[in-house]
Amino acid sequence: MKISDFTYLLVSSILLLSFWNITPIVSIFNRDTIFLLSMVWLIIGLYLPQKKSKLPTKFFKKYNWIWICIFLGIFISMCNAYLFGGQNILTTFIAQRFTYTFILIPTLIKIQPSSSCIIRVLKVLSYITLTTWIISIINPNLIATISEDTINRKESTENTDIGYYVTGINIVVFYTYFLIQEYIKKFNYKKFFIAIFWITFIILYQNRSMLLGVIIIFLYSLTKLKSRYKPIIIISICLFICIFLNYTWNIWLSLIEESQNQLADDDYNRWKALDYYLNHYSPNLWCYLLGNGMPSGGNSILGNLYWQNMSKGIFISDIGMVGMWVNYGIISIFSIYYIIIKILTLKKFPLWIKFMSFHILIVPTIFTFGNGNGILLFSLLIYSYIYYSKLPYIQQKHKLYEQYACSYYNKLQERTTNN
Repeated sequence: MKISDFTYLLVSSILLLSFWNITPIVSIFNRDTIFLLSMVWLIIGLYLPQKKSKLPTKFFKKYNWIWICIFLGIFISMCNAYLFGGQNILTTFIAQRFTYTFILIPTLIKIQPSSSCIIRVLKVLSYITLTTWIISIINPNLIATISEDTINRKESTENTDIGYYVTGINIVVFYTYFLIQEYIKKFNYKKFFIAIFWITFIILYQNRSMLLGVIIIFLYSLTKLKSRYKPIIIISICLFICIFLNYTWNIWLSLIEESQNQLADDDYNRWKALDYYLNHYSPNLWCYLLGNGMPSGGNSILGNLYWQNMSKGIFISDIGMVGMWVNYGIISIFSIYYIIIKILTLKKFPLWIKFMSFHILIVPTIFTFGNGNGILLFSLLIYSYIYYSKLPYIQQKHKLYEQYACSYYNKLQERTTNN
């Protein structure tokens, strides 16, 4: 079976993003059906015939520890849920089933998509995410994850929110960082305004945690422009920013006021969740370090506690990577943050990969690998780390393959001519 790298990765991404929870689709394919389709598709990828231009997987053995440690942490926490949370192994195994899609990492190592292939996929996913967000403005009922309560609450209060939360915004941010890198490397207005288009979308989306990293990276990029007209460009950009701020001032004022109020509010859900899960949740040091396991609501002591916490406004999803540590322990978290630190400290990794790693490092509360959306992001980041670490070998393999193809073609032409 011949499947292009682009097609395989795009289908994998669409499945992990659950078709953006578009109601007509997820009414046919429910959450568990999509999970099963994802697992089957990812397993198929492990057995696809490898192209001659790819490196044998033995070249990547030294990186297997990354995904092995992620799964090790997940399965140790499953045992902790049984030993200390009164939740049997099978229940936890089912509750944490979506994390098994991390097999995307060894699958990517097998098919070895190029960086240009990944960027093409990110571009397509970003446009679909933008379209889904526009749909949420026009008709929020077409997005299955948007409840009637959410719609009514938004309509009954005065706020500057535009649209609703949609899956894939982290992928948009990842793609935007590539676009920022492009105009840093070689500035032209076309590249710059394409990046500005996506930055504007992220601003209008109004997720402060996503916006914080993007704004910092954007300001940094202005200092790195390479052009003899740099002063004129920066002045023009500043004028553009001033005009943009003038037209979006209400949004910025609302975000600032909301942030100030939440920072000063001891009863703010995120503060409550951080305090509770870091200081009161784990029954012992072992669970604190190695995870408490994924709770299954209502099916165990641990699951009942999960529901009680939710009724008090304490949500583990509010604390992102900290929540992942609480559930799956330090082994999984260490594996991911080791990669992030290596990317940030070594010169061989491109800026867009560094930008995404920096964002995860400074705003960990918005990122998670408890669902397909987050697993896709972290799998792409980890694979990019492996890809750029082995890039010289990959380039050499491609060069030899091209030389062989050219030689074979020339010989074929000679035979045709002689005949």
